[in-house]
Amino acid sequence: MAGFEPQLSRSEAEWISFIEERFPQATEDPLARSAVFAEIDRFQEYIRETLETNTVTTVWQRLRDEGNLQASLTSFRRYVRAMLPEVLPRPEVAVWRPEVPPGAEAQIDFGHLGKWLEPTTGRRWRAWAFAAR
Repeated sequence: MAGFEPQLSRSEAEWISFIEERFPQATEDPLARSAVFAEIDRFQEYIRETLETNTVTTVWQRLRDEGNLQASLTSFRRYVRAMLPEVLPRPEVAVWRPEVPPGAEAQIDFGHLGKWLEPTTGRRWRAWAFAAR
């Protein structure tokens, strides 16, 4: 256990201090923290180039399909966020939309409500709803 006995109540600062003291390379280099990062890092240039025109999921899928990468999508996303943050698209900006007076517009929704039981026949059927207000 590297000299640290498990206890139920450790503060985050205590854990950070312990890790930095016992495993300094883990906090300095993200590649040292994970064998998966080292596997993905082999494709860094390919990832950087293809992220210019594709999504993270598409790049990961191509590497998986070609049989070159075994890492999961979650690990791949974590790698891209840690090692290539400059190539990620910026988050969409939320635009403020003012309230409109009643009757100036309508909001429409349509969806599947689930399977319902017809009480007279005992048959199940799919119920759909259309709502406008």
